[in-house]
Amino acid sequence: MRCAEEVGVASISEDTVAHLNEKVEDAKRLMFNVGWVRELFDCLKTRWQAWRSFGLIIERLRLEVDTAEKDVHILNLKMKSEHAEMVKAGIDAGKARDAHNEGEKNLSRLQDVLKESEEKFAKLTSTDPER
Repeated sequence: MRCAEEVGVASISEDTVAHLNEKVEDAKRLMFNVGWVRELFDCLKTRWQAWRSFGLIIERLRLEVDTAEKDVHILNLKMKSEHAEMVKAGIDAGKARDAHNEGEKNLSRLQDVLKESEEKFAKLTSTDPER
């Protein structure tokens, strides 16, 4: 550091030195405050980024839930469709069973008619004198 004579000042009063020292201390405090504010800003920036990331995660989860709800809705519709097909198949099976039972009744009647016809034919073709 250059002395006062080199810079052209013959003498510096003690008040001036004290005043300059005070300014140096103020500058140090200001630098400390600036550093502290910078750290606070970095911290807040980091927290904001964390909250933003958290918000993105929440949004991604919300989208996954929406997709899952849609998948459940589609599965529900498929189950209703399959249930309707099963009911229709049950109705068709019931109709087929009823038709089968009706067919068996008709077959039984036809067998009875055939038996009667055979008996009548046997009587007609027999050589029995009682006829």
